[in-house]
Amino acid sequence: MKAIKTDKDILDKIENNEIVNVDSISSDDLFKIIKDIEPYKGLDIPNIKETDKIVITPVSCLYGPQDSLIIKKDEYPQFDDLLSKLIIDEDSYCTSYTIIKLYKGTERIVKGYLYDLDSIEEEKMLETIDQAKEWLKQKQKL
Repeated sequence: MKAIKTDKDILDKIENNEIVNVDSISSDDLFKIIKDIEPYKGLDIPNIKETDKIVITPVSCLYGPQDSLIIKKDEYPQFDDLLSKLIIDEDSYCTSYTIIKLYKGTERIVKGYLYDLDSIEEEKMLETIDQAKEWLKQKQKL
């Protein structure tokens, strides 16, 4: 596969949500570009600030969905911090993953997926999720 000379230009345009003419790009090269930016782009969720409930469900390819963690804004003091660290992807693949749903009241704002990205951002997000789990566990003991 030959390298695209205009990778940087194309990535900049995609990052800035500009129109990109993909006719001149091979499908292999286009896939490579999308794959490179996909983990970092995340979903553009304009009404994310309205979220008042987060539902996090780990899913194993072998065993299916596990128990969901439900975190409500009015019950968890670090809710906004957790929300700001979520990395959500629109697509699902055949691998173990986590379903993340954001709600405003009973209305689902977004449903997305988290995959193993091995990134600092994912580490921070998983650490924040673990803190929320621990906080909720401690609250239930009281």
